Amino acid sequence: MPYNWNNYLSLAEELHNSDLMQSDCEAIKRTVISRSYYAAYHHARINAEKTGYEYNNKKRGSTHDQVREWINAYEPNYANLLGKLYELRVDADYYDYEEMEGNPYRFAEQALTYAKEIITQLHLSSPE
Repeated sequence: MPYNWNNYLSLAEELHNSDLMQSDCEAIKRTVISRSYYAAYHHARINAEKTGYEYNNKKRGSTHDQVREWINAYEPNYANLLGKLYELRVDADYYDYEEMEGNPYRFAEQALTYAKEIITQLHLSSPE
């Protein structure tokens, strides 16, 4: 049975709404960002596959880039949001917040908001 990517969004929401989000635990905020991105990315990927997208390993760019490019052809606003969410995820996974010049709590809120909007607007359902 395929994985239900909504579980990532549910986990991000649970963490975001927990008392841990108010703590100094930066890992929680980074996890909210990461799980929000992957929930939105996999929904976008599934949507793209339903409309003919296939990953081309001979084409330059990762599957993440190619999915955004595919989505951009018919939903540019959501491809742009997915790009912003991707950047937040990369920052959360690889950089110190001092380098990012920002607030981890605010980044986590942004990521969750972007993911919900992408998933809702692409009218996607989770795989069964």
